[in-house]
Amino acid sequence: MAVPALGTEAILPDALYPVSAFERTAGISPARRSEAKKHGIELEVLEVGRRKFTTGKNAIDYLHRLAAHTAAPRCPAQFTTMAGPQAGPQAREHFGASRN
Repeated sequence: MAVPALGTEAILPDALYPVSAFERTAGISPARRSEAKKHGIELEVLEVGRRKFTTGKNAIDYLHRLAAHTAAPRCPAQFTTMAGPQAGPQAREHFGASRN
């Protein structure tokens, strides 16, 4: 079994977590969850009154989906990450670089 790094907590698949505890443990803010929800990535929760919980399995699955989404390219492949002199005109326009 893997040992979590010092200063971190493990998310156990069979455990039940308040959503706020999951966010704190995973380092995900409510704003990040809201943004992910706009892209169809939702954390499956159980509502008990006004409190919300999630299972460790749901939390881990959510993290995998979130990681896959954030790893996807955000701009066309012909763009470069630096809009320097070697970049094409589309990249310079996209990144707001001047035409020197």
